[in-house]
Formats: sequence, structure tokens, C-alpha cells
Amino acid sequence: LPAIGTNTVTVPPTSRSAVLLDAIAPQDASPVVHVVASGGRLAAVLDDAWIEGATGRGADDAVSLTEPALRVVLPLGLAGATRLRVAVPGGTDAQVTTTLLTPSGRKSPPSNGVATVTHGTSADLDLTAVTEPVFAVELSSTAPIVAGALVQRYAQVPAGGSSADAQSDLAWVPALSPVGALAGAVLAPPTVPTDQVATLYLAAPDGARSVSVTTASATGPATVTVDIPAGAVATMDVSRATDAWVSGGGPSVFAAV
Repeated sequence: LPAIGTNTVTVPPTSRSAVLLDAIAPQDASPVVHVVASGGRLAAVLDDAWIEGATGRGADDAVSLTEPALRVVLPLGLAGATRLRVAVPGGTDAQVTTTLLTPSGRKSPPSNGVATVTHGTSADLDLTAVTEPVFAVELSSTAPIVAGALVQRYAQVPAGGSSADAQSDLAWVPALSPVGALAGAVLAPPTVPTDQVATLYLAAPDGARSVSVTTASATGPATVTVDIPAGAVATMDVSRATDAWVSGGGPSVFAAV
């Protein structure tokens, strides 16, 4: 990350420090941050907040969950709303191939799905032309990469208005590790807000898989079996659940809510 001035920060024990990324790298339109600590262990998170004029356009915390790899999987994508950010931290340029995992199987994106990313740089790959309502993304690369997906949604545009008049929000989806023997998440209470929708995405890029999904709710726990076709994504409504757990996925199933 080319920076202006110093990008070294001292974090005292049992405390935190904040750095304004726009101040140290204002020229970077697609920043990817690599944090290295010496002297002690720390956790890092990037808070991304968008403002258009006086209108807030959403905010989310971007985190890193996987090491650089030749294949990364992002289990969640939405039609007309998804952009990928890919970075090559090593010393070799990467040819990156994008494959969509849809409910009906593997598909190529509307573009050719192949991009070259220079080593030591990052690039944004636009998937907003994808019309599949839901999908997962598999990135295959000739050199190790890290990646995340930015999903932006707009509310219904008022009559006679434009997208600038509509409320919007955003979320960062990191590349994830496989489910393994068991993986789960605690979800927001279904009463806050009352109209919230929560969907579990399950992707199986390497072949058909069946997993057990256990949810807890006000009516008690429930377990169902979900079949995921080969090279596809399956979804399950977990809007009324307080937590969700996936078991039996092994190294070839990826999940996100």
C-alpha cells in the first residue's frame, strides 16, 4: 500500500488505535491493507463508511479470514449489486478466473471472467451485470491472492427520482475457509427489526454435497438436511433463528449468512 508519510502506528496494551486510510493513501481507489505487528499480537478491522453529499450510503467492517491462496470462495453474491476486490501480495502477476456458482450450477460472468492483476496491486472486478438472483463466487488464480466482495443494495427509487434519492446500504463479504466438521454463527434477534430477512448460503464448488443445518429459535432447535448440487449454491431462510450451525460440510462446502 503506497502511503503518504508514515504508516507505522503504536498500539498500547489492552487498547486500540485508529488510522484514517484516506489520509495515508488518498490516491488509492481500491485499497487493500496488509497489517504486520511486531512486539505483540493484535486484531485489525477496516471500517468502510460511504457518504454521498449529506446522505449516508452505508457502512460495514471489512475483515480478513483467509491466507493468500490460489483459490478463494466467496459464498454470497446478489444480482446487480456485487463487486469483487482482488489483491496479489506476492511477487508474481496473477491471472484470475471468475466462476459463478448458481442454484443451477457453474456459470461464467457476463464478461469473459478472466483478468490479470499485477503483483503488489489490487483490482476491482465488476459483477453488477450478473442477473442471477443469488450466487457464490469462485476465484482461481495462477498466483496467491486475497479477495473480498462489496455488495450494495438500494431501496426502491421514488417515482420520478433516481438512485441518488433512494436509501442504500453496503456489506463486505470476505473470502471464507471451508465449513469443515462444524461451523456456525449467532444471528441478530428476529424481533429487531421485525421485517429482517436472514438467508444461509451454502456453496459446493467441488461436487454435490449434503449437510445438516441446525437452527435455534423461540420454538426450539430444528435440524434439516440441505442438498447442494455440484458446482452450485443452495439457500435456506433463517430469518426466525437466533443461531445457525452447519455440520458435515468437510473441506468442500462454504457457508455465509
